[in-house]
Amino acid sequence: MSLSRTRLRLLLLNLAGLLALLSLVCIGSYSLVRRQLYERLQQELLLTAHAVTFSVERESHGVDFHESIYLADRPLQIDLRETCTVEWLDAQGKVLAQRGVVPMPSQDLRAEQYFYGPLSCSYTLPAQEKGQIYGYARVALPLAPLRKQLSDLLGMLVLTGTLTLAAAAGLGWWWTGRSLRPLQLAYDDLSLFAGSVSHELRSPLTAMLTQCQSLLRHFDRIEKEEIREGLQELSESSSDMARLVNDLLMLAQARRHHSDLPLEPQSVAEVVGEARGQMAPTSKQVDIQVQSDPQTVLAHRPYLLLILRNLLENAVQYSDSGTRVQVSWQGRGRQLQITVSDQGVGLSAEACARVFEPFWRADRSRARHAGGTGLGLAIAHSLAQAMGGELSVTSQPGQGSQFHILLPFTKS
Repeated sequence: MSLSRTRLRLLLLNLAGLLALLSLVCIGSYSLVRRQLYERLQQELLLTAHAVTFSVERESHGVDFHESIYLADRPLQIDLRETCTVEWLDAQGKVLAQRGVVPMPSQDLRAEQYFYGPLSCSYTLPAQEKGQIYGYARVALPLAPLRKQLSDLLGMLVLTGTLTLAAAAGLGWWWTGRSLRPLQLAYDDLSLFAGSVSHELRSPLTAMLTQCQSLLRHFDRIEKEEIREGLQELSESSSDMARLVNDLLMLAQARRHHSDLPLEPQSVAEVVGEARGQMAPTSKQVDIQVQSDPQTVLAHRPYLLLILRNLLENAVQYSDSGTRVQVSWQGRGRQLQITVSDQGVGLSAEACARVFEPFWRADRSRARHAGGTGLGLAIAHSLAQAMGGELSVTSQPGQGSQFHILLPFTKS
C-alpha cells in the first residue's frame, strides 16, 4: 500500500486551511487600506472645498478663483488645471464659474455629501454669510490614482498569497512525506510480517487439509495402520502450527512495553544449565561448554531462560557434529555481557543486519530442514530489550557466530 494518496489529502487539507487564513488576512488588509484611502480622499475634498469657499472673489460680472488659496493662515497651492475641478454655484444651483479638467459627476444639488461617479468623486460645500447661503463650492477629484493604488495593492496581495501557497505546498509535501515515512515503514513491515505469517501457516494447514481429504476419500479402503500414520502427520502439522502461534504470541508480548517487568538477580550459570535441559532433542553431537565463573544479572528469569534456550538451539542448529558451542560472560562496566559462540557456518554482514527480523533465515533450505518457526532470534532480541538490555551478533562467513546479551549485573 502506498500512502501517497493520504499524503496528498493531508497536503490539500493543510493548503485549504492556509488558503482560508490567507484569504482572511488579504481581505482584511485590502478593506483596511481601501477605507483609509477613501477617507483620505474625502478629507482632501473637504479641505479643498473649504479653501475654495474662503478664497473665491465675487464681482459684479461674476466670480473668479485665485491661483493660491488660503485656509487658516496656511497657503495651499491647488493646480486647478490638472489635479481637480472646482465649480462655483449660486444659491439656486446655477454654475457661475468652473476651473479644471477632471470630469464632474452629474448630481443634484445636495450639500455636504460625497458623490462618486465613474471617474471622479465630488463634494459640495455651502458658502454662508450672516446665516444666509449665497453660493456653493463644488470640488471633484479623480478616482484613477486611488484605484491604481488599490489595484497595485490587490496585485501585491495576490502575488504574495500565491508565492506563500507555492512555498507552503513544497514545504508541506516534504513535511507530510517525512511525517508519514514511519507510518509507511510500519505498514510495509506489517504487510511483510502478515505475508510471512501466512506463508508459515500455509505449510502445516496445507498438509493437514491434504491428509484429511485423503483419509476421507479412501476411508473405506485404507488399513488401520495407514489411518494411524495419517493421524500422526495431522498431529505433527497441528503441533507445528501451535508452536508458530505460540511464538507469535510471545513475540507480541515481548514487543509490548514492560514498565512493571520484575527484574531480580539471577545466577547466569543456573539459568544456562536450565536452558540446556529444555533444549529440543537433536541428533547432532555438539559439545556445549559453559563458563563456571559465578555471576548474577538483573533479569526476568523466564525471559532470560527463553533467550538462552533460543540462542543455544540456534547455535546447535547451524553447527556441524563434532564442533563446540561455548557460553561465557564478562563484565562491561555496569553490565554483564553473556556470549553464546559457535563454530558454525557464520553470517555475512548483510545477514547480521537482518538476523533479528521475524521469519528471516540466512539459509532457508537448511533452516526448513532443521525445523523451527524463524521467530526464535526475533523473540530473543525483543525479550532482551524488554529487560532494558540488548542482543547483538558478530560473525564472519565460515568462522562461526557470537551472540552477545548485555544486561545489568550485580556482583555475586
